[in-house]
Amino acid sequence: MFVRVHHVKSFHHALTYNERKVLEGNAQCLQACNFPLLRNNLTKELTKKYLNHWEAKNVTSQIKSLHFLLSFSPKNQHLDQGLLTEIARNYMRLTSLSQQPYLIYQHFDTAIPHLHIISTCIDQSGAKINTSMFVYRRSLPAVKELVRLYDLHTNKIVPASFLAKQPSPCKIEYGSVPSKQAIENIVDYLLKNYCVCDIYSWTALLSRWHIKPIILTREPRQTYGMLYYITDEKNKTVSSGIPASRLPSAPTWQKLSTYFKENENRKQKAETTIKNVLLYASCSTENSYASLARTLVKNGIVITHAKITKDEDPLAIVISFVDRVAVRLSELNLAISVENMLKMAELSASISHGKNKIFRDTNNITLSKNG
Repeated sequence: MFVRVHHVKSFHHALTYNERKVLEGNAQCLQACNFPLLRNNLTKELTKKYLNHWEAKNVTSQIKSLHFLLSFSPKNQHLDQGLLTEIARNYMRLTSLSQQPYLIYQHFDTAIPHLHIISTCIDQSGAKINTSMFVYRRSLPAVKELVRLYDLHTNKIVPASFLAKQPSPCKIEYGSVPSKQAIENIVDYLLKNYCVCDIYSWTALLSRWHIKPIILTREPRQTYGMLYYITDEKNKTVSSGIPASRLPSAPTWQKLSTYFKENENRKQKAETTIKNVLLYASCSTENSYASLARTLVKNGIVITHAKITKDEDPLAIVISFVDRVAVRLSELNLAISVENMLKMAELSASISHGKNKIFRDTNNITLSKNG
């Protein structure tokens, strides 16, 4: 279990966000606590008026509302709505906010259960509740107690100093650590250690760590932003998108474009090495896609594929974990058809993911330099 606390000037944005999720069918209001009406009789307008009246008692405070995100581990899928509501109410009790008006929402747009709680930090007398060091004084002790009471799994925040000592980050398991922290750790590592020269190679490389970048465009094909998602084993998004500008390393489209250009010289040197390995592997194997893919994986090379939009054809990408570089297979000037490239990519991905599968391939493949 992990709780994120947002101190906000007003409840309006958080309420609008959650109510929009309800209208889209991606959320449900589980309970409205300390309101004059029951949840079923409470409309959005009545909720606004009541919270506005409550917060109007204090005209000097700049921070009047609290927005909590309670995220649970994927191992806690057994939690039903009744139990989630009970946990949320106990969290408010343990943080001494149980007498405040608050709303509990459950969201269904991610693979793990999570709740949103909207409340006010202005008490009934109009005084501002002391929320200084709220996370350390109230939230963390409350989470610790809830983990003990309900036998929940904790989502630990790993110190950055410890992560810096790790040779290579592990694949993301959604829900095991906060999404933003997990994405930043891997993106920062790849930017510092890998050579990538185009967005397709960047997409393919990130997919190895269960991250998927989405480019936001306007007509005519004008890029204006990027979102980063966590994916599952089938490359389907399971988290909400995090804007690139909100990550500490800021892997925006503009920054990546500069990063790609700076890597051109390094990529040319690595391409020669990868090409030699591919040619050697093709000569020393049984000339089948499966045997070639196995040989490449043993040499730290994986052929995968990537595409930016749903309608375009995927491109075959070669990733060398030894040389720490990702390049398009077509740039190596090898006589391989697009169909053969994608077939090699599929086999390579299956083998590298450790799938126990027998590959039967009747077609042979021969690699040679063009020209």
